[in-house]
Amino acid sequence: MPYQTGFREGLFEGQTLLIPGGGGGLGRCIAHELAALGAKLVLAGRTMENLERTQAEISEDDGEVVGCQSMSRRPRRKHRQQWCGLRRGDGGNGA
Repeated sequence: MPYQTGFREGLFEGQTLLIPGGGGGLGRCIAHELAALGAKLVLAGRTMENLERTQAEISEDDGEVVGCQSMSRRPRRKHRQQWCGLRRGDGGNGA
């Protein structure tokens, strides 16, 4: 059965939204809601398996997930700085 929302149909039509924690819990629920409202989604979370499950559920209901990104809960310092776009001496990282 397709997900049904209480909001106006097409409310997020033409918008692409990033959903952190989209693989489970509240993030998964938000992803379903926004997909039902016409948004294209990019899901991010800790485990690719959960993200792929959410993507499959949304696709079944004719929603669109344009990408998934699995992120480590505690990435190494080097990777964390790259993710945030920071390098030593850029400021903002205590250097």
